Amino acid sequence: MRHDIFSIPVFIDTVDLSKIKISDEPTDKMWLSETPTTMGKQHQIDPETFEHLIEIFNRNLGSLIGQNPRFGQIWRNKYAKTDWQDIHIHPHCQWSFVIYENVEESRTVFMNPIYKDIQNHFSGNLPDFPLDFRPGLGRGDIIIFPSFLEHFVRPGNEGSTISGNVYMDYL
Repeated sequence: MRHDIFSIPVFIDTVDLSKIKISDEPTDKMWLSETPTTMGKQHQIDPETFEHLIEIFNRNLGSLIGQNPRFGQIWRNKYAKTDWQDIHIHPHCQWSFVIYENVEESRTVFMNPIYKDIQNHFSGNLPDFPLDFRPGLGRGDIIIFPSFLEHFVRPGNEGSTISGNVYMDYL
């Protein structure tokens, strides 16, 4: 009997974009990819936005919600057709999210945490041992994922995304 062990949950849902009200701050080019981003900027965020996001997190994470949940930084990335983002994680937090604000087709790729071991052991990608996950998301979708998951954005992701981090205490 087959048992898939060590799975990593990610959650995909939709947001009501009319409830996502985050000020549009000037972008700076950051990271190796020079992605235009508002990361590090202070945003005006409507309380309704937090209420809506809390509802989405509660609906999806359920028993995975830790003690003292709180939002960290929230920022907007603005992509032109040729923009991309290098592989990264969101350190020192527990959960992260991406809202596809006005992106028609996501170009986000999540890497299997053992992709190097899979390549070394099987010399490639097998259906039962995928190297990555490429969610087919678009405008109004949200993905919530453990912050340790390496991910990147391929070129062609025209539009803007809103990303953020959530902190929780697990004892």
